[in-house]
Amino acid sequence: MIKLIAVDMDGTLLNSEGRISRRNAYAVQCLQALGTEFLVCTGRSYEDALLPLKERGIRASVICMNGSCIYDWNGRLADKTVFQTEQVKQILRAGKEFGAVFDFMTSRGSFSISTEEEFRDAYERDILLPMAAYSYEAVRDRFHLVREEELFSLGLEFFKISVLHASSQTLNDLKERLKEIENLAVASSFYTNLELTHKDAQKGKALAAYASARGIRLDEIMAIGDSENDTSMLSMGLKYTIAMGNAMESVKKTAKCLTRTNDEDGVAYAIETLILSQEARSRG
Repeated sequence: MIKLIAVDMDGTLLNSEGRISRRNAYAVQCLQALGTEFLVCTGRSYEDALLPLKERGIRASVICMNGSCIYDWNGRLADKTVFQTEQVKQILRAGKEFGAVFDFMTSRGSFSISTEEEFRDAYERDILLPMAAYSYEAVRDRFHLVREEELFSLGLEFFKISVLHASSQTLNDLKERLKEIENLAVASSFYTNLELTHKDAQKGKALAAYASARGIRLDEIMAIGDSENDTSMLSMGLKYTIAMGNAMESVKKTAKCLTRTNDEDGVAYAIETLILSQEARSRG
């Protein structure tokens, strides 16, 4: 019997417009009515994860920033894993050599050391995907632009760092360079980014800890995702691991099952087929 379903957001629960479809929302509500726990596992910050959930009236616990923070049903921070300051400095040095743009996700929101002109240029060249779906003003309002020398004087806790570049080859080269940094987890959710967290802050590890605290076994969990940053949970020994129809090929190879795309209500289809259908419920 499935007691917990862990679902990624962008490219998975959310359609290409960045919203939860009515069918997906109804499937989640049916799950929760049956007593099955619905857990969001996202690379987004907690605040950004709440926006589409609130639009559909969905409440859930949230693993955010790729496992760096866990928030409970009531919005309380239950656990966190942060970078060491030296790790951040090493990442910064490496990324600057490759001309990357940074999104530092911190205890006080998102920071970047880009100038206003550099940040606008990154937006106009679609480097800030998926934020390119929003107006420049809406994206800019989410960031604090500071000088590099200020970044470490603000008393920030660093949870996740997105390193952004227009060239996938440059990001591949940078990924090799980042292997020199100890205790670093590197993943990707779009072709323009690398998502960096402490090695102990990954979706799979956070999901395992969350489930263990609730006495839920791995064979009582379903997980759904589409990107490389979902691999750590889709490679676990769960009952069902499901890749979206729009998932990266590497993710499709990792998961046990394949559902429809995020614009075809793939999350709802998986839930309906494997959990809510009469056949699935008869299997227990």
